[in-house]
Amino acid sequence: MFKKTVTMILGMLAAIILMFGLFGSQTQAQESGNNFIFINYIGQELFLDLDDVTYTVPGTNTVPEGGQLALQLNPGEHKFAANVPGIIGEAGEFTLTSGGFIAKAARLDQTAPAIGPDGTLLAKPKDIVDVFDFDPNVEPMADTPPVDTWQPTTAAAGQGSIVWIN
Repeated sequence: MFKKTVTMILGMLAAIILMFGLFGSQTQAQESGNNFIFINYIGQELFLDLDDVTYTVPGTNTVPEGGQLALQLNPGEHKFAANVPGIIGEAGEFTLTSGGFIAKAARLDQTAPAIGPDGTLLAKPKDIVDVFDFDPNVEPMADTPPVDTWQPTTAAAGQGSIVWIN
């Protein structure tokens, strides 16, 4: 009877240790984090085709996602295309190194207007999706107030000046 009880307790203890070991390894895998982040600053839905898989990235004015997509990607070459309906998209590729991190963001930009040799407007600017790299760990610079360091000087002998003050 005593041996059965001890065996049963040891078996339950082994099961508990095994269970915590399995859950612990899953938690560590989840905590390893994402190595790719994409932020949509456009304000409307953006469709990101990444390695032939399409993701919908909400605009920054949406909650709770806030225009962000975070993924765990394998190291190597990756191709992407960012599209917003009715706007010219952008495509490109990047290489993710082992242990590396890639951060990309999208904003609206405009093409340059086409102007003829005589100065006439041939084509108006068009909206385009601009995808750019950024560092999410950079702190924004503090605003520095403008400082007026101008000091009036006296005019040289025989010279004068006119000053307009707005």
